[in-house]
Amino acid sequence: MNVGRPRILFRADASAEIGIGHVMRCLTLARAAREEGGAPMLVSRCSAGLPHALARKAGVPMMELADDLDAAADADATCEIGRQAGAALVVVDHYGLGEDQWRRMAIESPLVVIDDAGRAEIGNCASIVLNHNVGVDESWYPEAPVVLVGPRYLLVRGAVTAMRPREPRTQHGRVDDVLVTMGGSDPHHGTLVVLDALRSVAGDYRIGVIVGPAFEHAALVEETASRDGRVRLHKGDADFPALLMRADLVVTAGGGTVYECACLGLPALVLQTADNQAGVCSAMARLGAIELVGSVESTTVDELAKRAAELIADGDRRTELSGLGFELVDGRGASRAGRVLVAYALASNETPA
Repeated sequence: MNVGRPRILFRADASAEIGIGHVMRCLTLARAAREEGGAPMLVSRCSAGLPHALARKAGVPMMELADDLDAAADADATCEIGRQAGAALVVVDHYGLGEDQWRRMAIESPLVVIDDAGRAEIGNCASIVLNHNVGVDESWYPEAPVVLVGPRYLLVRGAVTAMRPREPRTQHGRVDDVLVTMGGSDPHHGTLVVLDALRSVAGDYRIGVIVGPAFEHAALVEETASRDGRVRLHKGDADFPALLMRADLVVTAGGGTVYECACLGLPALVLQTADNQAGVCSAMARLGAIELVGSVESTTVDELAKRAAELIADGDRRTELSGLGFELVDGRGASRAGRVLVAYALASNETPA
């Protein structure tokens, strides 16, 4: 029983096709809400057990939805779970659910929508809109009662924040460790592109490669890695924050890891792997906080190898990236957002029906 602890439902999915980012940032916010006095629960489709594994690792209970629901049935099922759980707040982070479903859910409980696509219509339905991306402005959501936008609310995992150094690292020494992480699923096989590029760059640095939990081409990655003694593979359950801290340079997809690198003061060479990363990547590159190569689908191995070799050789540039990212992302965004959610949920519980 969660006496005095408002129940907050988080609706998100994870799979090989859509990756794990939606569930991961919901679980980051869920844990922050729990630290502020909330009682979080994840609601997700089973998707071969992936959300279960992620929720279990985060210590957040989960309720499962059937995989074959259409959007309307999905919203109805989520509302039913919310009624049974006594939800004071429902948080949705899902591209497959739109305005009709948001309105349905908002009838049952105050609604929070996590958005990274600038969908202004959210403000007509949601009590709170959260868009933590760089370059976002409150004016994007003119109708929303509460708007949490920008890097002040970046949902960086607590395990990463806990390892944040007091100062950004200088990068004038040589590069000993390069870490490659192309997301939880990597549907475009970006890891193979990066591996081929780095293997062509001379040097005695070590190459760590994260094989995400939803990789469908893990065997190909392992086979490619076996051709170079510098490469070491790390499975999806590896201690990711520790691997980040050991790295001198990270080659990554343009998702949440970009912000985690910034929080730790790590220079990042970034490949955009999805359309919804375009705004984030462009904004971070304009601020000088990342080195953006381009889209994984249009970048050649030779082009990536050239950019990687230049950055490995340029300690001043890596130091600049480290400092600008570190200043931009302080790692306390999840705590700030969690505090707002729990306060809103508590106030909703106290409001007479």
